[in-house]
This record gives sequence, structure tokens and C-alpha cells, in this order.
Amino acid sequence: MKHLIFPSINKFGLFNRNLIIFKFLDMRKILILIQLLMVVSFINPLAGQNKRFKIQAGGILAQYLKMSGDYYSDYPGYYHFPISPGAEILISSQIGKGFSIETGINFQTGKISSFEGSQRFHFTEASIPVLLKKEYLTNDKRFFFTAGAYLGKLTSVNYEYFTSFGWIEGSDQTEIAYYSDDKFLSDLYLDLGYSTPLSSKFDISFSPFFKYRINTTWLNHYHKKFHYGVKVNVSLKL
Repeated sequence: MKHLIFPSINKFGLFNRNLIIFKFLDMRKILILIQLLMVVSFINPLAGQNKRFKIQAGGILAQYLKMSGDYYSDYPGYYHFPISPGAEILISSQIGKGFSIETGINFQTGKISSFEGSQRFHFTEASIPVLLKKEYLTNDKRFFFTAGAYLGKLTSVNYEYFTSFGWIEGSDQTEIAYYSDDKFLSDLYLDLGYSTPLSSKFDISFSPFFKYRINTTWLNHYHKKFHYGVKVNVSLKL
């Protein structure tokens, strides 16, 4: 007879790392299921209703924040308040009056410096969003609120360290303190934006956003769990 092995619980009543990983995997399965439901929603229109679809493409400017306990450096080229570009493509489907669901692909670059080891990092993240948007019409002006999650991976990291000869590019990531193969990430997402028509088919929108990382990567030792930025999207009505 096979024995079931349950994750242990420490004296504080908290589950161990195995259960945390299990929960993360469950979250991934839930997001995949939501995406499959969204695909079904795109393919099968609601009976008696003409569903509206949009394709959105745009750019992102984001800022990742250094850890609070880290110091700022006077080294030339040290990133104090770096702004990092990104890009996103979304497919949107209306599911009710003023409500729509969105999914697609997101690519985000990032820059961060750390006084610890006199290092600076350039990195790239790729993720898949699952979002719910609510639109509000007020005096011919259209505002919207979006909430959801991003599931992705830290796809590349380049690092440099400061010497008397200036910034030198590192060649072996395993030499970085706190480096590990923990590269999968998940973020909670919120934004509040405004959109205006460019023509009968095209709209443009502006939306400040906030992300909070609920599943961190090893690089989160050097930057905070939350970051923020602004999106500019152009959408095409299908």
C-alpha cells in the first residue's frame, strides 16, 4: 500500500517550501484554465449577442525599485531612477456591458543597481497576462479599470560590476550572490486609464499601472516586489 506524504508544518503552523511550490503550480494551472476559457469565449459567441473584439498593441515605461536597505552610490553610471521600456500585445473580448477579458504576451526589460557588490543589472521578463477590464463612460469620455495577473519567466540577466577601470561586464552569473535557477514569476496587476478614439476603428489609451510580485525570482533580492509604470496602447476594433 502506498503511503501519502504530506508537507510538514513548522511550529508557527506554516507549510514548508514544498507546499508553496505546489500552490504556485496550482496557480499556473488555474491561469492556463482561465486562458482556455477565454479562447472558447473568443471562438463561440454568446447566443443572440454580437461580441466585440479588439487587438491592442503598445509600449510600456516601467520603473523597478531598489531594495530599501540598499544604499545609493556616486559611481558614474549607477542607476538611481532607471526607466525601462517594454511592449505588449493583447486580444480583448467583451463579456458583458462594460466588461472585457484580455490575454496576450508581454515583454519587459528592466534595470537596477545595487550598492551590495557595486553591481548593476539589465534583465528581460516574458509573461502572459490574464486580465479583466471594466470601462466607464462619462460625458463622452471613456475611463477604465483593469485587474488581473501576469505569469512569466525571467528570460535573461546581464550584470556588471564597478572597478577602478569602470563598469566591467560579468561572464558567469553563478558568481552573483543569491543567484539560483528560480526564474518563474507571477505578478498581480492593477491599472486605471483613459482612452479616446482616433477613428471609427482605432482607439488610443493611457494607463498608469502597478504590479506586485507574489512569486519572486532570485533577482528580487536586488529589487522590490512591486514596480510601476505607464502604458500607451493603440487598439483596433474587429
